[in-house]
Amino acid sequence: MTVQAKPTKIAGTFYWCSFAKPNEMSGKYQFDLGNLSDKAVNAFKEMGISVKNKEDRGSYVTFKSTKPIESVDDAGNVITSREGEVVSLVGNGSKGYVVAGFYDWEFKGKKGRSPSARKVVIQDLIKYESEGSVEEEDVL
Repeated sequence: MTVQAKPTKIAGTFYWCSFAKPNEMSGKYQFDLGNLSDKAVNAFKEMGISVKNKEDRGSYVTFKSTKPIESVDDAGNVITSREGEVVSLVGNGSKGYVVAGFYDWEFKGKKGRSPSARKVVIQDLIKYESEGSVEEEDVL
């Protein structure tokens, strides 16, 4: 029998968002939700999800998916779609919330529990601008 998590709305700051394109290191769509409150940390722990801590993002949890992750703004306007279409790239420091749950998995003799993002809402979008973009005038 699979245990189901009650969906929980958890606010935080978004980091390393790979919503529409898989992350190069993991090969999965993913993001970190950081700067979690003590209450949010406890909610994840009650779900059986481990919470990590780094100086640059405080307490955080990494969400991963095999499919593109849809994100919307407060009005429900799509930022990134389930089909991988991008209206805006979500940059580090964007704020919002995730309706989080979890799923249990088993792979090659290992078992675990991972967080799942049922809904991603970006309330304060910081658009990611690639440093590699070159203006026509910059051509040498």
